[in-house]
Amino acid sequence: METKNVAIVLVDISGYTEFTQAHSKTSPIHAEEIITELLEIVIDKAQYPLTLNKLEGDALLLYAELNDHSKAQAIQSIFNQVNTFFGAFHSKLNGLKQARAICPCEACQGINKLQLKVLLHGGDVVFKKMRQFEELAGEDMIVLHRLLKNKVKSNEYILITDVISSFLDEKGENHEENYPDLGKFNVSVFYPKISTENDLPPVAQSNIALVCDIAKKDMTTTFKKSLHKISTFDFIAPLLLRLYLVPIFWMAGLHKFNAFSDTVEWFGNAEWGLGLPFPFLLTMFVTVTELAGAIFLLLGFGVRFISIPLILTMIGAALSVHWQNGWLAIAEGEGSFFASERTIAAIERLNKAKDILKTHGNYEYLTEFGNFAILNNGIEFAATYTIMLIALLFLGAGRYVSVDFWLKEKVFK
Repeated sequence: METKNVAIVLVDISGYTEFTQAHSKTSPIHAEEIITELLEIVIDKAQYPLTLNKLEGDALLLYAELNDHSKAQAIQSIFNQVNTFFGAFHSKLNGLKQARAICPCEACQGINKLQLKVLLHGGDVVFKKMRQFEELAGEDMIVLHRLLKNKVKSNEYILITDVISSFLDEKGENHEENYPDLGKFNVSVFYPKISTENDLPPVAQSNIALVCDIAKKDMTTTFKKSLHKISTFDFIAPLLLRLYLVPIFWMAGLHKFNAFSDTVEWFGNAEWGLGLPFPFLLTMFVTVTELAGAIFLLLGFGVRFISIPLILTMIGAALSVHWQNGWLAIAEGEGSFFASERTIAAIERLNKAKDILKTHGNYEYLTEFGNFAILNNGIEFAATYTIMLIALLFLGAGRYVSVDFWLKEKVFK
């Protein structure tokens, strides 16, 4: 921390509280956009020796270090700069007023209520660093902020304490401000003449850009709110994935359970089966995983946990049973992206079988409830189920319709 002798400048927008107390959903956003643009134009006008310290809602706090040998020159420069703030402020205000005239919200229709006031004070101020922030403190900072509550009748003025005004060539209207806890202060009040600046772009040229910017921000806000509302139903996706997979794993596990011995033999036999090691243990693992997995998925209990062994089961099935048959689960002929020599040959045989049935059988009766197809037994289904399980591994069971959700809400909160 260190103490410096400085001139302090507080730039405040009059009418801010009333301006931001709007009732529509759009107004608060537009109000802050307008205030931000007005403060930015003031910041652009602040030059050496002024330094921006921080933004305080509707106000800017600036300061300039003062040296004994150049104090008068620095203070006069600050005063001249402050006078330019008003012209820049009102030029921007007029531009915003015209550009936002089409917007019916309270903020855009109430721009003309905003005015500017600037307070100048000086003294010894404590500079303290808090991480990357620089805070100004001390009695003179309290005085500066207390002077915002004064007897000046106008809402647009420059108020300067005698600590600063004594160095100025210009003379303002003398006032005395009295605060019981701080004492009396002699101040000079100036009422700047407002004139818009020629160096600002004409309003007509910026109208379209500003209007488009308003519309873009409104659309962005509406889109974000819509996404937020949609997210209320985000539990539906994992719920549908779970419900889709339940009967698949239940039927697969039940089939293995009912024909457990045959399944063990098929897992282990190298001649007509899969030829896998430890067939009994593997059959037990797969059967329990599929049956328990169906129950867990149905209840939405331990979904991330059970997804892992189910994924391993699907990968094992894809590699040991389906891989050599290619991608397709149902054979497709030429023209299909995943067609292979195997499936094309299968479709040729299927067509021949159909010709035989059409010639020697009641084909219409046989196909009344569906067409004939040849099972190719590729990895298509196993890969699809694996992808769905991976999604559940990351998504979890979902909200509301799952045991996992209520355990987290009520037990492990």
